[in-house]
Order: sequence, then structure tokens, then C-alpha cells
Amino acid sequence: MSIVLPPEFEALVNVRVASGAYASEQDVLRTAFDLLQRRDDLLAHIDEGTQQLRAGQFQEYGESDCLRFLADVAGSKIENLNG
Repeated sequence: MSIVLPPEFEALVNVRVASGAYASEQDVLRTAFDLLQRRDDLLAHIDEGTQQLRAGQFQEYGESDCLRFLADVAGSKIENLNG
């Protein structure tokens, strides 16, 4: 595959490689695509959370509910690990 980048993107890639932060142009682009995938994943999580809020699927906590909140978060983590 061959990609033609606009001059400003090509300059950005070249600056990153010249700085020593990346070994090659491919490394810069690989990182950019990895970050794009992470962004997409985060947006999907935000969308999921927004839908849950709209559906009333949330728990409210007050200032005195710190321990209950931590217990709920810990329980959620354990449930996620168990599958």
C-alpha cells in the first residue's frame, strides 16, 4: 500500500522521526493509528455510558457514600474479571 500525505502531515511525521522520538515514518503512523483506535474505543464507551444514563442505569452517591462507592467499584471490577 502506498499513501500520499498532505505536506503538513508529512512534515509532522518527519519532525517526529528527526526528533528521535520514532525510528521510522512507519512507527509514527503505527502510533497514530493505535491512538485513533483508542479514541474510537473511548468514544464507544462514552456512548455506552450516555445511553445508560438516559436509561436511568446509574447509582447516585452522596458525600458520605465513599465506602459504598468504593465497594461497588471493587465489586464491578471483580464481576468484569469473572466474566
